[in-house]
Amino acid sequence: MPIWAYCYCGLIVAGTIFNLFDKDKIKTIYQFSGETLSGICAVSIFLIAYNIVHFKNSEFLSTLCICYGLFWAYHAHRHYLNYDKFKSDIHESAIEVHENMLKEIAEMKEAAIAEGADPKEVDEQFAEVEKEYDFDETEKEAYYLYIGVLVLLSALVIPYLYVYLISLGVFGN
Repeated sequence: MPIWAYCYCGLIVAGTIFNLFDKDKIKTIYQFSGETLSGICAVSIFLIAYNIVHFKNSEFLSTLCICYGLFWAYHAHRHYLNYDKFKSDIHESAIEVHENMLKEIAEMKEAAIAEGADPKEVDEQFAEVEKEYDFDETEKEAYYLYIGVLVLLSALVIPYLYVYLISLGVFGN
């Protein structure tokens, strides 16, 4: 097996472990089992493709593994592929960051005034800070971030599909 395949398998194992504990909540038994089986299936495709393990019906098993892996990936992570939900999450996060920034600025102003600074000078220093939440800018950021997520997902799936085709004998290993 080439070094990149070992690295990719390491990413699969790390991703599986991360997904088991994603969002700081305890997963149900079916989620735990599904995620674990998905990781095992993904690594199995590599093991079959590079003839590390041999089975009587390796092509069938490899096909079964990739079908399950893709099904589980969609089922478990479909909320990331919903653009409206994705955009909503980005807005929630951006609004929270904006509100925290305004609170910090207010605290800094109070501290400066308490230390004896002129209130007019303090207001002038923070005059350029946007007081309003920029909805249009966040919309644009969400759009480009979503495209980036789709490109990243595509880039991660291509080597996986390549190894699957090796396991079928389409490409030599």
